[in-house]
Amino acid sequence: MRTLFSIGLSLFVFLSAIATIDAQEPRELLEQSRRIVFLGDSITAAGPYVADVDAWLVSQRLNPTPKVIDAGLPSETVSGLSEEGHAGGQFPRPDLEERLERVLKATKPDLVIACYGINCGIYEPFDEGRFKRYQQGMQNLNAQVEKAGAKLVIVTPPFYDDQQAPKPFSYQEVLVRYAGWLIDQRDQGWMVVDLNGPMAKEVARRRMTEPSFTFQPDGVHPNADGHWFVARQVIRWFGDDTASSSATPREMLKAKKIPEGVLPLVEERVSVLRDAYVSAAGHKRPGVAAGLPIGEAEAKAQELSQRIGELLASAGRESSTAERAGERNWPRWRGPHDDGSSREGAYAEGWQDPKQILWKVKLPGIGCSTPAVWDDHILLTCPIEGQNAALAFDWQGNLLWRTTLGEESAGKHRNGSGCNPSLVTDGQHVFAYFKSGELAGLDFGGSVLWKTNLQERFAKDTLYWDIGTSPVLTEKAVVVAVMHTGGSYLAAFDKQTGELQWKVARDYKTPVEGDQSYATPILVEQGGEPVIVVWGAEHLTGHAPDDGRILWSCGGFNPERNPNWVAVASAVVAGDLAIVPYGRGSRVTAVRLGGSGDVTETHRAWTRQDTGSFVPTPAVQGDNLIVVRDEGEVECLDLRTGETVWKDRFPKHRTKYYASPLIAGGKLYAPREDGMVFVADVRDKFQLLSSNDMGERVIASPVAVAGRLLIRGEEHLVCIGE
Repeated sequence: MRTLFSIGLSLFVFLSAIATIDAQEPRELLEQSRRIVFLGDSITAAGPYVADVDAWLVSQRLNPTPKVIDAGLPSETVSGLSEEGHAGGQFPRPDLEERLERVLKATKPDLVIACYGINCGIYEPFDEGRFKRYQQGMQNLNAQVEKAGAKLVIVTPPFYDDQQAPKPFSYQEVLVRYAGWLIDQRDQGWMVVDLNGPMAKEVARRRMTEPSFTFQPDGVHPNADGHWFVARQVIRWFGDDTASSSATPREMLKAKKIPEGVLPLVEERVSVLRDAYVSAAGHKRPGVAAGLPIGEAEAKAQELSQRIGELLASAGRESSTAERAGERNWPRWRGPHDDGSSREGAYAEGWQDPKQILWKVKLPGIGCSTPAVWDDHILLTCPIEGQNAALAFDWQGNLLWRTTLGEESAGKHRNGSGCNPSLVTDGQHVFAYFKSGELAGLDFGGSVLWKTNLQERFAKDTLYWDIGTSPVLTEKAVVVAVMHTGGSYLAAFDKQTGELQWKVARDYKTPVEGDQSYATPILVEQGGEPVIVVWGAEHLTGHAPDDGRILWSCGGFNPERNPNWVAVASAVVAGDLAIVPYGRGSRVTAVRLGGSGDVTETHRAWTRQDTGSFVPTPAVQGDNLIVVRDEGEVECLDLRTGETVWKDRFPKHRTKYYASPLIAGGKLYAPREDGMVFVADVRDKFQLLSSNDMGERVIASPVAVAGRLLIRGEEHLVCIGE
């Protein structure tokens, strides 16, 4: 019996190996593909999600970039079935089998990405006969693609929105069975991207706060957000998780330093090639516009590709650091993405080896501001002989300049100072803000362009502790949020002259201390327009940069009216969500950006009442939020659902965490107030890598730039690298 069992087990393993032998790593598959063909029905034929994937491929800078051909055909099925009276009885649904061989011959793909199924159940209750026809059609597609020498990636049918197009039964349940069968084929070596499941889950999640939300207004055909969701699942399958945190394709391309004009050119290129190749292969679907002859279409596509290349090259010339340096700039407190993360580069796992301390510079006074970086300037604040000051160092630790900016107002808290706010820069100017109320604009040589004192001009500081809010920059202005008891406001000052552009009140009635905030605003893009997001006084608000007016407001953070729920940690924006830690470290809520007026009841995505951070602001790692709590617990939350992915902790100690954590190279850097800096691998789970004693208190947040770490202690600025 044991022998028979062993033979059976060996046979099973052997057959499984045969079934999966052709499977490849998605990224490797992508890099080996020169021509990628998309097949599908009207959703694919429409083009947006195909163009979004194509634009993402441009951002990957593969050499060469694969050619993308959209060969989708409206109404098409793989089952060969059609409902009675389709298209008003004008024609039956076209069958992919009728044209598949010709399409493959014309397009000569290395890789085919196919999405079928929503039309194959013919919008009726589940039927074994129809299901069998679908299975046969997909098996035939797999065989024909393999025969043509290409690889096949199958995308499960999209979600069907029963709420938007109700039937006496759930058609989505039919598609769940179709999708489930495809996923099961992974055991046979099929490469399958699940779209149906994640799309259904996302719709359900969004409807918790927006009951009327939909990706598909007619139940079937996606809108722009729906197409981007489809594209994100494909992109994610190819190994790029960062794209899934972008709310739109334009936001994704912006994050990847791709010029804004690239996407329209990609969309046009997809359209030109689609019409040409679908026409050239031939089909039986009336009403599809004829395309150019293949030669003319290829010439047009080549012209568009050349224009795309020129835009990429021009962007590289206009910004000497934008592409080659990528993460060489850390222009404000929480970095280039405002989420405490550096998405490029490799960083030290620890620095017990003295050679890893590249340099260490004595600072002239005690300050808690986090360094800002632009090219060869490392910028920070500290007091000099009782005066507020801004300083600049180069990458060898040499002092470039220092500028005093008025009398210091010393810190009250043991971990505070008069120089808590971080400098912010746009690469041309440097802006400083201090506890004394001094706000100043400097040029890159340290000369003062203008200076004003907000407390002398508007209102005295009434915070219990030391001002910690850093300024935020818009295109034309530097904006400061002053949130304290009595007379809270936002004010915008012209970058060049310091002239007041606007000032708006931001007063909310709260329990004691709840109206005080040390949090820093964030500038985000919402619907293609900039919005200033502000957290404080138990409200998250979105403001228009041109005049400061409130566009939307979300309250309800303290329904029990607990006292002393002061805002210390800042909000973090990831995609279309603002994540807000509050309740003195006891809670965290995700709010969907957008809307108008009071969105308290409509835009809350999820809330946790059992975790959070009081002082450290969370950081973003891919699709996850990393929360370092004040006593060293670390929790990883799924950004989309708020669910715990994992939790662990740093070694227990009587001291706490005041600095905000940094994510760089998949590692978490977390300073404890006594100067111990912990490093942990957090890519899949928590693994403590090292403990590094700086020998002095560390309250400022660490910075990661171009493979080097900057850690600002009470007395020194330290640069760490390999």
